[in-house]
Amino acid sequence: REMTVYIQAMARGATTRRKFVRYRNKVRGATKIQSAFRGYLARTSFNSLRTAAVRAQAIRKGTTERRAFVARRRAAIRIQAAVRGWTARERYNDVRFTALSLQARARGASCRRAYLRTRAAALTIQRAYRAVRLTRERECAAVRIQAGWRGWAQNQRYVDTRFTCIVLQARWRGA
Repeated sequence: REMTVYIQAMARGATTRRKFVRYRNKVRGATKIQSAFRGYLARTSFNSLRTAAVRAQAIRKGTTERRAFVARRRAAIRIQAAVRGWTARERYNDVRFTALSLQARARGASCRRAYLRTRAAALTIQRAYRAVRLTRERECAAVRIQAGWRGWAQNQRYVDTRFTCIVLQARWRGA
């Protein structure tokens, strides 16, 4: 009994596998046909799109080139105007620079003369101030020396007087 069931199961499995293989082959064939047809449709669509894109690109390129030409022409005109303006400014700046140089030299000479007069006056004042300051410093130094000498002399007198007092007191006490 078990063996019979096993054989039947094996037979059913083989039959089912054969049916599946036939079905798969049919499906593969249908898939290939569908794939080929879809490829044909895609190529046709791609070719028509490519043709339309090439036409659109040609139109766009023509428009772009015309605009670029107009832009280059305008740029050339601007460059020419800029060069003419630059040369005119250069000529003007040359004349202006020459005038400014002459004016600067004249002002410089005048300022140098005024500076030299001011400097001479400042040097005279500085010499006088330094002489006064030196005199004051010498006087202050002399006063300090005199005060020091007087202090020392007074201290010597004090020491002598003290010593004399001590000696007198010692003699008075009988020492």
